Parts: sequence; C-alpha cells; structure tokens
Amino acid sequence: MSCANSDERADAGTAENEPEFLEFFERYDALMLEDPRAAVVWLDAAPASMRAESQWVLCKAEALYSADGAKVAADYLKEVLTEAPEFADAHHYLAGLEQDLGHTRQAIEHQLETLRLDSVVDLVAEPVSDEMTEAVVAEAERTLAGLPDQFKRRLVHVPVLLQPRPNISLVADGFDARALGLFEGANLAEAECGNGEVGLTTITLFTQCLSDAFGHDEQELLEQVRVTVLHEVGHYFCLDEDALAELELS
Repeated sequence: MSCANSDERADAGTAENEPEFLEFFERYDALMLEDPRAAVVWLDAAPASMRAESQWVLCKAEALYSADGAKVAADYLKEVLTEAPEFADAHHYLAGLEQDLGHTRQAIEHQLETLRLDSVVDLVAEPVSDEMTEAVVAEAERTLAGLPDQFKRRLVHVPVLLQPRPNISLVADGFDARALGLFEGANLAEAECGNGEVGLTTITLFTQCLSDAFGHDEQELLEQVRVTVLHEVGHYFCLDEDALAELELS
C-alpha cells in the first residue's frame, strides 16, 4: 500500500500540482526511504493548507503503517472517516490495513463502501472515452499477440472482457473494489484434467479502475493494461510473478 508518488501527484489537477506541494512530497518520499518516523514528523509539521489535502491524509496513513504498523494506521484512518465518512480513498486504504490485520469482514465492508462511493462519482463524471476504451482493447490484443505460440494456442478460447468496475457480488466476496483485472474460471491444469471447461474461463479488464488510476498518462495506462493482461494470463497458466519474469512475460 502506498499513497501516490510525486509523478502521479503532479497530474492531480488541483493544488496538488503546485510547486510547494510537489516539493513537500518529494521530501516526504525521500524520508520514507530513510526513516518513516521522520516522515511522520515531517507530515505533522505541514501547514494547515497542506494538511487539508486528501493526499496528505493518505501519506500520513502510509507513514504510520511503516513506522508503527497496521493497527496504528488503521486507527488513524478510522478517526479520519468519523469526520469524513465519504472519503473513498481512505476506505480503500483502510480495507487493505484491515486485511493485513486479519479482519476480513471489516476489510470487505470498506471495499464495498469504496465501490459505492466510486460508483456515485461515476454517475456524474465523464465516462471512459471511446478512444481510451479502444486503446485498452488494442493494447490487450497486442499483448496477447506478443505471447509465445504455445501460450497463444491455448488462449484461443479465453476471451478478454471489459467492465467498468468489479460488481458488488465480487467485492462482497472479498475482491478489491479497485482491481485492474480479474481471471475467472478453470485454469489450464483444471481444464486438461477435466475439472473445468476452457470456455468458462475469462480475463476481465476494469476500464474505469484503469482510467481512475492511470488515465492522466496514456503511456502508463497502456503499460498497466499490458501488465494486468500478463498477470491474468499467469493465473490461467498457473504461473507466479517469478515464473512470468523468467519467461520475459512480466
């Protein structure tokens, strides 16, 4: 878990792209590498205008997590949400902390609230453009076309689908409300053993989640599409991240 890095903050489009803001968080990033406790002190010394920014809150949680552990960070975010119950990013970060603490029910509750709040924003925000959707599809197809032949042959019956976000039933089962992709169905081993059907296997990309996280940078968006497709392909072939890297597929 982490708050956005300085490059992502530069594209935030609010006070967060002001030089003072960027300099402050560049120093924060450096301190986090050296001494998370010093990063907490640095954040606490910020002027009131800086402390009012949502990114400050998320970075405070991150610094507390690194310095003092998940429980301290979770308690901090619970206090934040008492005052700002519709802070979707805080709910999402807290969900991860609760999962780390072994609190599965609480983690799911915060993931569901994240999905609800994100979906409310979707009602009034500009939808993912046709151009962006086409770029996502093209990159996914390009990624699959670049796989070795032995992989491509086995993926011929596995479609790549697009959805805006994970649905509520998935999130209620513990799935990340802001996941970028999903593998569903029988993997190759199950299919070849007769324990599943290849036709029931799908790879889904969540276009709104991709756009929210990387829509400010088309090159980064397409890179994340590539990484996500390869990650889900890895699930199909029962490959972990190390195995994908060895095959130069990560």
